[in-house]
Order: sequence, then structure tokens, then C-alpha cells
Amino acid sequence: MGPNRSLIEAAALTLHFYINLRIICVNLRHATTVLIFSVRSYFGMKFFRFPLLSALLLSGATYAQAAPVTSDYAPGEILIRVKSDSTTKVRRFALSTGASTARTYGSTGWQRIKLPANVSVDTAIARFKKQSGVIAAEPNYKLRTLKAPNDPEYKDLFNLERIGASSAWNVTTGSSEVVVAVLDTGVKYDHPDLAANMWKNPSEVANNGKDDDGNGIVDDVYGYDAYNIDGNPMDDNGHGTHCAGVIGAVGNNKVGIAGINWKVKIMALKMFGADGSTFSSEAIDCYLYAIAQKKRGVKLGVISNSWGGLGKAESIRSVMQLAADNGIISICAAGNESTNNDLKYNHPSNDDVTGLVAVGATNNDDVPAGFSNYGKKTVDLFAPGVNVYSTWIGKGRAAYNLESGTSMATPHVAGAAALLLSQAPSLTPAALKARLLEAVDVLPQLKNLSVTSGRLSLAKLLSTGIYSVRGTVVDSAKKPLSGVKIYLNGSTTVAATSAVDGSYSIDGLKPGTYKPTAQLASWKFTPSPVEVNIAAGNKYVSKVDFAGKSTATVYSISGTVYLRSGTKQKPLKGARITVNGSTDVLATTDESGKYTITGRAAGTYFVFAELGNYSLTAADQISVDGSVKVVLPVKKPATATADFIAIAAGDFLPPQVTVTAPAQGVTYPQGALTKAYGTASDASGVASIDFTLNRVTDAGSQFYIWSTKTWGDIIPSDGFFTEIPEEAFLHQTYKGLNVSWTVELPTLTAGDYQFFTFPADIFGNEYGFDFAAPFTIGQDETEVNYPDIVINTPTTFKQVPSNTPVVAKGTAADDNGVDTVFAYLRRYDAQGRLLSYYNWVEKIWVSPGDLTGECYTTFDARDQYNVNWSFKLPSMAAG
Repeated sequence: MGPNRSLIEAAALTLHFYINLRIICVNLRHATTVLIFSVRSYFGMKFFRFPLLSALLLSGATYAQAAPVTSDYAPGEILIRVKSDSTTKVRRFALSTGASTARTYGSTGWQRIKLPANVSVDTAIARFKKQSGVIAAEPNYKLRTLKAPNDPEYKDLFNLERIGASSAWNVTTGSSEVVVAVLDTGVKYDHPDLAANMWKNPSEVANNGKDDDGNGIVDDVYGYDAYNIDGNPMDDNGHGTHCAGVIGAVGNNKVGIAGINWKVKIMALKMFGADGSTFSSEAIDCYLYAIAQKKRGVKLGVISNSWGGLGKAESIRSVMQLAADNGIISICAAGNESTNNDLKYNHPSNDDVTGLVAVGATNNDDVPAGFSNYGKKTVDLFAPGVNVYSTWIGKGRAAYNLESGTSMATPHVAGAAALLLSQAPSLTPAALKARLLEAVDVLPQLKNLSVTSGRLSLAKLLSTGIYSVRGTVVDSAKKPLSGVKIYLNGSTTVAATSAVDGSYSIDGLKPGTYKPTAQLASWKFTPSPVEVNIAAGNKYVSKVDFAGKSTATVYSISGTVYLRSGTKQKPLKGARITVNGSTDVLATTDESGKYTITGRAAGTYFVFAELGNYSLTAADQISVDGSVKVVLPVKKPATATADFIAIAAGDFLPPQVTVTAPAQGVTYPQGALTKAYGTASDASGVASIDFTLNRVTDAGSQFYIWSTKTWGDIIPSDGFFTEIPEEAFLHQTYKGLNVSWTVELPTLTAGDYQFFTFPADIFGNEYGFDFAAPFTIGQDETEVNYPDIVINTPTTFKQVPSNTPVVAKGTAADDNGVDTVFAYLRRYDAQGRLLSYYNWVEKIWVSPGDLTGECYTTFDARDQYNVNWSFKLPSMAAG
């Protein structure tokens, strides 16, 4: 008699084999007890039961508008920073958590990770931090604009005269060569008082529906909208437009107001929605856009940040530092909570970033605004921030508005920094900050409330005198010589480096005597040294030109940079050429994509090409770091060649994978599926695909180990954060826009399987996984073999004392998986006649006529190939 069907819970299409084995396990006096086992072998289609991955099956890595802000951070996602050599390892760990990579942020190492619905942000952060390849993990913090309420308390209007704007304008009214980015709710770029001062992307053709500059953003003419992931940063809130007007409303145009800079270029970076809230990820996106434009040659020097958040976001701090490393200063609002930032962390104004300036707000009486944060160590200076009149998003009279907040104080300082750069464009963020903090009006009512105890003073900033030593460096043929290091007064610190046109500039000097010298290997320069005397009140710029003569044979490095579009290539203009990891640009490509670096001494050079969001790699596609190794001297000709291929960044999306076999949901006969194959494509180039194969069981997933050609241990179906072994990933590399791939599969027995692909492109854009193909290997109709079962204890015919606890143990194995082990216990008399069955539910012995399903007990083998089973037997009297 077979087991009761209600105990088996048999599903449709499930095939069962039963084996009834009589194993004599107890033999005492007059009777024998027999333990009967029924082992069920499993075939057929089941629902995929690996919840670690099931969350990923709902959608791929897609981009969408930022989620509504309902807490201090975005639910269901985190930000992690990964070591450059650990990307694959961490991606595989993310897979094991059920997470997916929603966005990668270029070479910063930061990634935005989407979490499964049942994994909390805190849990995910804790587990990711334990991974050796993860540098940092944090929530995707909520950010908000820092506008104060427009209450009757803020009724008095005061203007730029408070900070001495008129005096400053006698020196300069700004320069269209200086670009300031407003990172905010966007900017109304067609505002009549802003339009003429808006930055326009020189590499983008307006409204043609194309990504002309290859940075992955269509029609990003005025900047970038990270909130909606497009090229239209139009303001739908007003906050960003108000800040932009303070910095650079067009002056002397008989319209509306004047900003601190009558002439400037404002780049609009939109990170907020209409409600004035967003998350860290959007701020990172905007910063990376700004840095990319700087690397393209845009003279961006300042980013204005009138926003903040509650969390300490290392992700934002790191991209702000990256901006500083590229010559961009960050001006940040100190916050509107009336708190001491020395005691309570305010992000990002408290962040440790080179040159970062934290700004508090004062009212028309130069008294700290009631809402403004302060801090003797953490707030650098104050600026007007109450009832500030500036541009707005309305029309007519509504095109201007009064607003209050440290949000309004911040653009005053950002505008001041831009004004200073118009006079001294080579000032570093650290030097800019030093000048801003030196030139304040120290006020008793601000004592110990900031680092300076003062309020911004444009008058002092520009009246102090910004002294510079500038000039050009040429060779004996009077051609510009780039990469020449300029030193002052015998210092070993480089004060400046000559640019592509041979020019250099040392700004921010104080009155005194200076002796500049020029140095480049295999060259001698005159005059050397030359003495320059700078006296207060004299001309601000002292000019020193250098002429060089080679002292040994020198060589040239030249080449061509091509832009690849599909299968075609065309010359790329404006690529910046550097050597040996330096940031000094030694050449730029012309209309034909060509460049030349002259006057190089014998030696080894690694030549790099860079242009914003383009990925530039060696033309032979061999170099992994995007450089070409050049060894000088060369024979004939005396010019070494280093060519590059530029590949447009596309839309930041990973490769798309098509799996031809195994086909999703298909049942294959045993032996019919021997390989998986398909294609992959990417706008910039497929770099690699990782593959995994796992067998799905009730117990969890069993991954195939490619190196040993064996199946690994089962990962339980509730085993969140159980790391998948490295050996379970088969890594294959590729080169090309469209590639075909093939994977040889092991011999697959009956059961359910999943085949995953994990593609990545040359930029490192990758999915947590791209395609999961669930498929089934059907039962071999010719199979007649039953599962193998072994009973280890109790030993056959071995006598044990009565009423002694006994545990029956053993193993069961089947090539197609063991589903369930059934057991029943019965007693016999000395003549071998059946006496009774044991009822496992009621825990009593019953007559053979009372046999029911309760006389069977089960061990769930959960479809394992090899299972160790056990049953605790009841206490038994002699028999």
C-alpha cells in the first residue's frame, strides 16, 4: 500500500517513483520491527524558488524619475563605492543579495544599488561594508533646498551695496570666460535677465534630437537634468532661478536687476523636482556632468550648492573632492535649522573637501538670520540671506521674487568667487577660499559664529589687489612649448605649467619679490632667473616670457584621435593629450583629430587622451588603461605615434543580451541541450559577459562550478546574503559592438535550471544580471533506475536494550534528485506475522486494519541529488 496522497501533496505533472524497502532494524526475543522507506524521485517543472534572485526577475536595470521623498533616504536602494579591482567581485555579491546595479558613476567607483523588497537599507549597508572590495556603503540620502519661510519677519529689502558691490564693479563686472554651475532645481534659462548669461554647450546643436557631443544626453544645451535624466534643466520650482540671478543676472541691460557678475556664464544643473527634494544619486550625477565638461575644456570654476541633507554622504563628498581636484570650488549653504554645525553635522557644508566654503545668512542689519546655522569651526563666513530680491520663474512682475535662506546667501559667495576668477583665472579652490575668507568685514555681532567672524565683502575682495606673474614659453623657433614647469624663488613646488599655447599664469600673489624659473628635461631657458618686484598699488600683472633652447636631441609625439560611430570612424577635435598620469594638457587635437607634442627628451612616456564623457582607448585596443606606451628616442622618423579611438558614452546603459538557447520556459529532453548561445550588443562595445548555471530545488539553488565541473553546495532559498562562490561564474571577454557568445554546458539531468548572463561594456556599465532563462530538463522516459538508499543506523539484526532512544539515519541518492523519503514502522511476531503499525501523529501502535496516512512520516529531501535523512524512532518495548 502506498502513502496517503494527502501527505504527499502531489502537484500536477510531477512524476513519482516509490520504493518499499524492508530493513530489519531491531530483533529482540519473539518479534522483529521493520522500518519501511519510500523514496520519491523528482521530475517536472516547478516555479523558480530562489528568492535571492527573484526580485531581479521583475525588471532590468532601468532609469526613472527619482522616487518621491518620504523619509531621510530613498527606500529600497543604497550607494556603494567599490575598489577599481573589485567590481566583478562586488557585482557577484550583489547578485547573491538579490540586489541589482541601477547606475554606475564612471571611474568614481560609486554605484547605486537597488535592493530586494524584503531587505532593509540598514541590513544591506552592514553586509556590503563587510565585503573586502567595498570602500563605502551608505543610504541614498534625502536632500532639500534651503529656502527659509517668507514670513513677515523678513520684510526689509536690502541690496548688494551691503557687501560693497559698487566698489567691486569699479574693478570688474565679471567675465563671460568664467562658468558657474548652479546645482539646484534648474534655471529658467529663457528669463530676460538671465538668457544672455546662460552657458551653452559648444558641442551640442540645440533641438535636433541628437546627442551631438556623445556624452549620453540629448540636447543638453544649457546643462543637465539628473532628476528626469534628460538635457532640459528648466526650473519648475523657482529656487534655482533665484540663486542664478544673484550670481549673474545680466547687468546694465535696463532689465530687472543686476547680479554680482554682470557678465558670466551660468550652467544649469537640475537635481531637484518641483517639490524641492531629491536624493544623493542625483547630486552625484550632476557633479560628474560638471567635471566632464571641465575636462572638455569648459572654464567651469564654481559650483553653487544651496541645499543640504541630514546624512553624512561620503558619495557626495567624494565627487565634490573630485571636482576640487579638477579646479572647481564648491560653495555650500550652512543650513536653516538655527543650530551650531560644530555640534550637529550639516551635509554637505561640513564635509572635508579642498576649498569648500560654508555660508551662513545675515539680515539687512548684518545680524545672523534667525534661521541660519552657525559654527566657529564649520561655517566659514556669512552673506546676505534675508529678503533677497532676484529672478523667478514667473512672467512680468512675477519674474522676480523675494526669498530668504542660507540658499540665498550661498550664491552671493559663489558669485564673488566667479568675480575673483575673472581677475585671476588660475586660482585653485584652496587659493580662492583663502581670498574669500581674508576679504570679509569682521563684525562684532558675528564673533565666534564662523571661522572669520565676518560677512562677505566684495569691496575688500577686489580692492586688496590680485597680483599675478604671467607669460609664455617658446622654443628657439618661437613656437609654443607646453608642459614646461614654472617655479618661484627656488621652491620645488610647481607654481604653474605652460599650456598648449605656451602660456602660463601664477595668480593670487601678494606684494613682494619673485624669481620665476622654467624647467623641462633637455632644455635651457632664458632669462633664468628673472626678478620681479610686485608693489602694492602697481599693475596687477607682471609679464615674464621664457625662450628655450634644447641641450640634447629632443623628439615629438604625435597621433590622431578618431571617434568611432558604429563601424565608421571620423576625426575628433578637442581631445586633451597628457602624459605619465599628469593632469597638464600638452596638446589638443585639431579639426583633423591630429595632435603633436614637441620637445620631449629621451625616455618612456605613457600618452593619454581624454575628452569629457568619451572613452578613449589605444587604437589597437590592447591597452587596458587607455594609454599608449612610447619610448624615446625613436629612429626614423623622430616622431613617435600614439593613436586613440574615442567611443561615445552612449546612454550609460549596459549591453543588451539575447539568449537563443536555452529558451525561456522550454523543457528539453535529456541530452538535447549541450550548449548555451546567443548575442550581445552595446553602443560603445561589449567588454565581458559572466555566466552562471544553477539547478533549482525546493531547498534552494545549486550552482555549477565551472572549474571543477561539479555542482556546488545548495544555497538555501532563505539564505539572503549567502555569497555565491567565485567559481560559479564563467567569465568571458569580448571586443566589439555586436558579439556572439557560446557556453558549453555540463550533462544535465532532469530538473529545473536557471541560466544567467551578466554583461558589462567598456565603461564598466553593467547589470546585476541581464537575462535569466528558466528551463527544464525533462524525465528520461527510458529510465527505470530508482533512487539509491542506504541505512546506516540502526544496524541490521543488532539487538538494543528496550525503551532505548533510537535514531534511524542514512542516505538517498538519485541522478534526477530525491524529493521525499517516506517511512513507516511496523511490528512482527516471532513467526513473521504483522502485528501492528506505529501511528506517528497519535504516537500509538494500531492494528493493521487501522492503517492510515498517520502511519507514515516524511523527510523532505528538497530535490537534492544526495541527501542525508534521519528519523527519531519512538521508545519501543521488547519485541
